[in-house]
Amino acid sequence: MSHAPGPGRAPLSIVQLVDNLNAGGLERLAIDLGVAHRKAGHASAILCLGGEGALAAQARQAGLDVEALHKPPGLHLPTLWKLARALRRRGRVDVVHSHNPGNHHYATAGAKLAGVPVVINTRHGVSSSSGARYNERYFKWVLPWTDKVVYVSADSERYYTTQGIVPAAQGLTILNGTPLGPFLTAPRVASPDGRLRLVTLGRLVPVKGHALLLAAFAELLKTVPGAELRIYGGGELQATLEAEISRLGLTGRAFLPGETRQVAQVLAEADAFVFSSLSEGLPIVILEALASGLPIISTRVGGVPEVAPEGDVAWYCEAGDAPALAALLRQALASRNELARRGQRARVLAQEKYSIEAAQQRYETLCRQLLASKGRG
Repeated sequence: MSHAPGPGRAPLSIVQLVDNLNAGGLERLAIDLGVAHRKAGHASAILCLGGEGALAAQARQAGLDVEALHKPPGLHLPTLWKLARALRRRGRVDVVHSHNPGNHHYATAGAKLAGVPVVINTRHGVSSSSGARYNERYFKWVLPWTDKVVYVSADSERYYTTQGIVPAAQGLTILNGTPLGPFLTAPRVASPDGRLRLVTLGRLVPVKGHALLLAAFAELLKTVPGAELRIYGGGELQATLEAEISRLGLTGRAFLPGETRQVAQVLAEADAFVFSSLSEGLPIVILEALASGLPIISTRVGGVPEVAPEGDVAWYCEAGDAPALAALLRQALASRNELARRGQRARVLAQEKYSIEAAQQRYETLCRQLLASKGRG
């Protein structure tokens, strides 16, 4: 059900620009934010610079307008005109909201051609343009036509500000949010054999540190034999990690079940969420784990410590250190009562701070402030 924006507050028209809607945290946030905008009474659409991606059908089922521009590789000016036309077709558009640097030069130029008054960009992490340095070059070129750069964590804001990539006055941190309902209501499932179950979800790529996690887990089993690890996700390292499980003698204790859409159910079957990443912004799955009542055992990366306080709901070690992660796992799993206590606090914290509705309200406030500064409020 849609809701009116409130007395005296006209509904907004917000178009998000992404590369595609393939499965990933950025893409899921774009969809969730679009749905939340729509429920708040605003017009909401997602334009994909390339193809649609696997999550496009889900976005449409949620009532979002989705359109793919099918840009070929490299700089492609005809796609710019196509983007401008797509914006004009939607009548009045108040805000173009792009995600990460790769499409932002299209967003700013397309908005200018279509007469859209406000352009914002969200940076989802400090490695979001890895392997494509020209993206950052284009990003800096169009900063004068960017009204605000939004960071998903204070850690990211510090990086971009101290590196001189974005002026301090042009940036703002808005923490991610997620739909909490499925995670708050999924019934907990106890292990039938009493195992302590660790779970993690993420792409099977080097930056997620899964090889390091398997090494740490192998060390953990020497003193905590009643433990189990499930790594959900797909990616380029699938075969490599399968071989590592065999080499370390973890068969029957560590599992790679593949990708899952049943995230709430998967988290409800775990005792703790473990995260071994080497670099992050603010992963949505951390917020989902908190809402599921799971304590966090993690490397100290990105915005994770900002949303899951150490000593309250989480344990941390430095990234890239397998022995330190093994020691952290031993410490965290030493007491089931402490796991449960931190898990209960995690759920309360998620309800208080990390709903998608809270994130939507912060983005809406920003958009209205920017529109008002241009006499369009």
